[in-house]
Amino acid sequence: MRKALPIFLLLLVTVVVSRAQQNTFALSYTISFPMGSTSDFLSKTSFRGSTVDWRYALKPNVQIGASVGWYNFYEDRSFNSYTSSDGSTVASGKQYRYINTVPILILADYSFASSDEQKMKPFAGLGIGTTYTRQDTDMGQFTFRDDDWQFTLAPEAGVKIGFQPGFNGYLCARYNNSFSTTYMDTQSYLSLNIGMAIDF
Repeated sequence: MRKALPIFLLLLVTVVVSRAQQNTFALSYTISFPMGSTSDFLSKTSFRGSTVDWRYALKPNVQIGASVGWYNFYEDRSFNSYTSSDGSTVASGKQYRYINTVPILILADYSFASSDEQKMKPFAGLGIGTTYTRQDTDMGQFTFRDDDWQFTLAPEAGVKIGFQPGFNGYLCARYNNSFSTTYMDTQSYLSLNIGMAIDF
C-alpha cells in the first residue's frame, strides 16, 4: 500500500498536466529547521535541501499541484553512552547523526492576489502525501538505521514576486509533519523554500 502511493501520485499529476492551461513551476533551495521529535534526534538547521513545486490554476485563485523535495540533516554528538531506539544496544563513542527525507505531496492552495498583474501574489494552502524518512546513527564502524514511509500533512504559506511576465521570485514556508509508524517516530520540521517560479 505504501509503495503504491507514490505511483498513484505520479499518475494523478500526469492526468492533470495533460489538461493544464495555466501552470507554475518552482525550483527552490531549501533550509529546514527540525522541530518536535526530529529535534530530539538532532537539533541543527539543515542547509542541504531542494524542492520542486508544480501548480495548475483550477480557478483564478485556486491552484492544485504537486511537490517533491530532498532534505538532509546532520549533527555530530560528543563522546557519550547511547542507547539504540529499541533499547537493545548500549554503546559508547562519538556519534554522527543523519536524517534524509523525501516528501512527495499533492498541493492545494488559495491565492490572495486580486489580479494577474499584481506584483506580490501571496498564497496559503496544504500539502498531503507521503515522506520517505531515513535516520542513520554512525558510531565508529557501526551504523544504526531506521527508515519508513510516513503519511504527511504540510500546511504552507508563501508569495510569488513578479519580476517580469512569467518570471517570479518564490518564497514558501512549509511545516512538514509526518506521522509515526511502526518503525519511525513522528517527524516534523519547518522548511523555507527560496527560489524562482515560471508561469507557462
